[in-house]
Amino acid sequence: MNETQWSSAGSAPAVESTLVVALYEPKTGQIRHLHSVTVFRGAQRTDEAEAIEAAKQSAAKYHDDAAHLAVATSDDPRYLSPHRIDPSTGQFVPLTHPATMAGRHRR
Repeated sequence: MNETQWSSAGSAPAVESTLVVALYEPKTGQIRHLHSVTVFRGAQRTDEAEAIEAAKQSAAKYHDDAAHLAVATSDDPRYLSPHRIDPSTGQFVPLTHPATMAGRHRR
């Protein structure tokens, strides 16, 4: 895993791991729903299958068509920033041009 972008202050436990789950359009790679699980040192880890299921359940609350979305996962917290998925490889690709970020918002 790459160096994390997280830090802690005072007596807060350190971040042990982050799992990013992206649900995306299979044809275009547009990420429609992003879910993350952050585990602090000493806490029980969430396995990938459980995180994916939680992401799908959450997405279904916001998107009527969430069932057809494809899944990509990563343990790199940098992928929480604006990205898309390359449909041919399933890899995260950063969005750098403002036009490619139009319409992005958090719920």
